[in-house]
Amino acid sequence: MASQVELRQSLLMRATGLTTEYETDPVGLATTQPRFSWRLESDDPSAEIQLAYEIEVASGGHVIWQTAMVQSAAQVLVPYAGQRLTS
Repeated sequence: MASQVELRQSLLMRATGLTTEYETDPVGLATTQPRFSWRLESDDPSAEIQLAYEIEVASGGHVIWQTAMVQSAAQVLVPYAGQRLTS
């Protein structure tokens, strides 16, 4: 009895439609704790399953907040949890 092994190339997943409080490239948000949303796209739509995410917020080239790898399928209105932001 022979076993069959199928090798599949890893698919490239892309985060698209990035928004902060429903805005693309927002300026002057009315909140100090914004929420982030995104969509996933890949070459194979049947493989578009998110198992985890990681968010990094930077200002002036410096990281001011970063999540660890969060095991979650959340993609809509994920809250900022860093130090209070100022405008």
